[in-house]
Amino acid sequence: MSDIVLKAATELIGARETRGGYVVGTTNLLPSGDLVKLFITLGKTSCLVTDRGMAVTQLEDMGAKATDAAKALKVYARKFGVSANTSEIFHSSSLSDIPASIVLVANAVSDVVKEEARRLKFSSRRDIKEALSQYLRRRVGEIADTKRTLRGLYAEHEFAHVFESTTDKRIIIVDPVLSEPSSINSRVVAHFDVRAELGTGVEGLMVYDDEEDWTVEKLGLLRLAGDAVPFRHIDKALSSRLPLH
Repeated sequence: MSDIVLKAATELIGARETRGGYVVGTTNLLPSGDLVKLFITLGKTSCLVTDRGMAVTQLEDMGAKATDAAKALKVYARKFGVSANTSEIFHSSSLSDIPASIVLVANAVSDVVKEEARRLKFSSRRDIKEALSQYLRRRVGEIADTKRTLRGLYAEHEFAHVFESTTDKRIIIVDPVLSEPSSINSRVVAHFDVRAELGTGVEGLMVYDDEEDWTVEKLGLLRLAGDAVPFRHIDKALSSRLPLH
């Protein structure tokens, strides 16, 4: 019966016998750099393939709560037609279906870890809008909350922070922007339109979170419409334009 497992693992990384079954390696790479490993228990006519808690361990190491990890397991298990409890992803099948079971469970483990890693990263990232507001209240004072609607050549656009330069009376727009395409597009269009109407009388500073992954292409779009300012350099960008405390 061991030949069945070894044959099933030939196209994967390999298998080794252990107490109560077999450990099978796969080619599914996780964000941690680990490869998914599964455990196979054989019966007379059936087998059980399980991750023995690998997905949960990976998720908890990334900071996921145990209850959230358990919910995620069930969601992704259903997606691949396998099963899950609060700690494992598993699948029971006939001996002849061992190869398919290995692939299904490995893919479920891989997907849940990758997608939850992406979600956790998103939920834990800095709120650039709030961070910018707090910074301006601290460094500029009461005039920081200066939400205004400015008329562009084709439409009116709302900006969270609009100031008047202390040197030449130009309008200074300090505008937070997210890395999502919808945020980039809406801010670039707004700055383009207002600049088309006001010309050199307006200057746009688009502040982005430099802790996020910004591509050269995304930053290039921002720079077409104004100055792209990383949040860590906002003090330097504003010091020559506004009276900072």
